[in-house]
Amino acid sequence: MEEYPEFDGSQVCAQTDPDLWFPTSEKQTGRTAKNLCRSCIWLTPCLEYAIRHEVVGIWGATTERERAQRRKQLDITAIPLYSSSLFTTSLRGKVAASRYNDGTNEVGNG
Repeated sequence: MEEYPEFDGSQVCAQTDPDLWFPTSEKQTGRTAKNLCRSCIWLTPCLEYAIRHEVVGIWGATTERERAQRRKQLDITAIPLYSSSLFTTSLRGKVAASRYNDGTNEVGNG
């Protein structure tokens, strides 16, 4: 599995409310989070990682739907990420893992 970029905690996503990175409805575009991402020096590695892995929320200034479109264009199959405890040490990671797991449970139980 590709390694998660070794972020140092200086990223804006590590310093803001984790909920900002997880729009909760179709009407929420994540515009604020995407704009913050675009100013981050980690934009490229974050986006590359998010395209290759099944992550939820705003990553690399893209939504889940936008990344799915890019994967289709690039013929990439995403690697599931949150099935393990990898990446759940940060607050953002914990929120993401919880939301990912809730979403897969809803699909499995629906």
